[in-house]
Amino acid sequence: MTRTVSSLIGGSARDSAPGGRLTVPNPAHLDEVVAEASLGDASTFVEACRAAGAAQVGWARVPAPVRGRAVQQLGRLVEENKEALAKLLTREIGKPYRESLGEVQEVIDTCNFFLSEGRRLYGQTVPSELPDKQLFTFRAPVGVCAIVTPATSRWPCRPGTSSRRSRAGTPWCGSRPSTRRRPRRRSRS
Repeated sequence: MTRTVSSLIGGSARDSAPGGRLTVPNPAHLDEVVAEASLGDASTFVEACRAAGAAQVGWARVPAPVRGRAVQQLGRLVEENKEALAKLLTREIGKPYRESLGEVQEVIDTCNFFLSEGRRLYGQTVPSELPDKQLFTFRAPVGVCAIVTPATSRWPCRPGTSSRRSRAGTPWCGSRPSTRRRPRRRSRS
């Protein structure tokens, strides 16, 4: 069965193919078509970035541990479909099945890793030049990022929760230190 894949923007599939169509054959059986891809173009990319930017505003208000649990659910979905995904990888790129299983497991492990990263978004207290002041830094989502990966990387949009090490494809990718001044409490002696 041939599956058609297309851009997914703002939760809706785009059936148009302004960048053309790509037929993906099985490298072991060139007469077998694995998928038909409807390709986007530069305007599709810009539209996707705008939709991700609009989603990021609300997503940034969600606490990092909750975002981590969303990534965990994604990992569980991948785990529940591990064998089917590995078979698809094997059909699509000709990778041995055992290697495909390992690649799918890497996605599961990455999701588990970023689940725990949501709890490790520590800030810092830094010295101030001003008397009776303390400076605090904390990490905050800063927006959308896009990363171009090689065709040999089959999972270019691995999830991240909120740290600088996050990968593309997520509206909460990236963080920056922010500074907030707060009066220093005097200790009672």
